[in-house]
Amino acid sequence: MENAVGSGKISTRDDRLHRGRKVTSAFLMQGWGSFFNQVLLLLLLLIFHHGSGNPPYSKLAAQWTYRISFAIPAVGTAWLIYFRTYKMRSASKQLMVAKRKSSVTGYDTESLKITFRYFGGRVLATAGTWYMNDVFFYGNKLFQSEFIK
Repeated sequence: MENAVGSGKISTRDDRLHRGRKVTSAFLMQGWGSFFNQVLLLLLLLIFHHGSGNPPYSKLAAQWTYRISFAIPAVGTAWLIYFRTYKMRSASKQLMVAKRKSSVTGYDTESLKITFRYFGGRVLATAGTWYMNDVFFYGNKLFQSEFIK
């Protein structure tokens, strides 16, 4: 998201002024991330269970699947921490200077209206799904002792 689409200083500044659009797109991609995560877990489990998909799975296969499934994103996270720490030292200062020069805050109601016109259903569905997931999950945990009796 931090890399400019075009080239030069102007492109970088303009892209940072409207990064909310890119962030929204990134959050809309969570479903694909969940899908590919499940595919990766199934493939790893098949690999470490010697090609057999039949249960029961060994503790060793489950441990290796668990560890590798977290190691893969850890590499990307470590790179992101390095990049933001050492390569983007003054990104927030540069953004504030660009906003002052352009006389913008980075937030405007027109962009928000356009976003909700095109993505409003997706935003509402995502928010509703997360809300209902929390209600059901924490609700079950909260009243778990009542169900067990």
